[in-house]
Amino acid sequence: LVAALVGTRITSNPGAGVLTAAVIAVGLTPLRDRLQRGVDRLVYGERRDPMKAVLQVGETVASSHEADELVPTVLETVATAVRSPGASLETVDGHVIASVGTQAPGARISLLVGGVGLGTLVVAERTPGEKFTEIDLRLLNALAQQVAIVLRAQELSEALEAERDRVVAATTFERNRLRRDLHDGLGPSLSGLGLGLSAVEAAVDRGDDETVRLIVGRLRTEAALAVSEVRRILDDLRPTALDAQDFPTAIRHYADQVSTTIPVMVLVDGAMVQLNPDLEVAAYRIAQEALTNAARHSAAAQITLNVDSSSGCLLVEVADDGHGFGDERRGVGLESMRQRAEGIGGTLQVTSGPTGTTVLASLPLEPMAGSTQ
Repeated sequence: LVAALVGTRITSNPGAGVLTAAVIAVGLTPLRDRLQRGVDRLVYGERRDPMKAVLQVGETVASSHEADELVPTVLETVATAVRSPGASLETVDGHVIASVGTQAPGARISLLVGGVGLGTLVVAERTPGEKFTEIDLRLLNALAQQVAIVLRAQELSEALEAERDRVVAATTFERNRLRRDLHDGLGPSLSGLGLGLSAVEAAVDRGDDETVRLIVGRLRTEAALAVSEVRRILDDLRPTALDAQDFPTAIRHYADQVSTTIPVMVLVDGAMVQLNPDLEVAAYRIAQEALTNAARHSAAAQITLNVDSSSGCLLVEVADDGHGFGDERRGVGLESMRQRAEGIGGTLQVTSGPTGTTVLASLPLEPMAGSTQ
């Protein structure tokens, strides 16, 4: 336009007109380039400057104050970078977990961290039928790596928070149980011993040897009961393994210890829900006792531990291919497991024969009110 206007003013000398038009064209090229970049940015986003788009994602993460809004904000930044009307995140099984703007067909980019798939980034087309160019896709792939890191960080944060809540709940439960056991069981026993000793002292002062012998005999019985109560409280303490790990990890770790004696195959339901602390302790103790008995007494070549919650209750099954045992060998261990199962409203079945022994505990996922291990 500028060249045409100048050319009309210099009609008498064609050579001068051509030269002037060339000079104007060269002089206006930088302006034209800046205008082109501005138009590209307006229409296509930051595809000519991927580093700027990546930095914008980083600034968004750094300046975000609410963890719940972090992923949607990052998605909005990605959509803005390519001038898309919307973007979303899908899990591996196709469920949308976060979205901004319009959800429509578009580019689909897998999100990977450490070689593990987290889901898919879906960026809607700018207009229906308008495919992203190769430059756009390169930019989206660069941004997808940042989105994957943000998504993984949020998953780890949520897992840490859930684990912290689990530990706090388990600690509170154990503290309340100890308080109850000490107050209702051991406390009265010790108080009774104190009163008995006072009675002995009074009888000694009176010279009543018969009463002294009678009271001392009762105190001996009461002391034995107090010792039994202390042992029961210690036996019911929450295993330290469950404080540091969740139930599936803790039971696998114990099975690995048993495997040094007899190979143990562990099958644990991958979709297991978070267990009530009462149920968790009972299931762990039953599995622990059953594995220990099998390793010590069965002379088996292999033990199988199967833990499953898909049937609406928690099933803990320990089976071996050893020589089995008869009714005469059903001892304290089996009775302890049965009491733990029945204490939370569950059942314990034991079958044994020449081809092996199976211990199956069926425990309700919601323990009955007032239950104990």
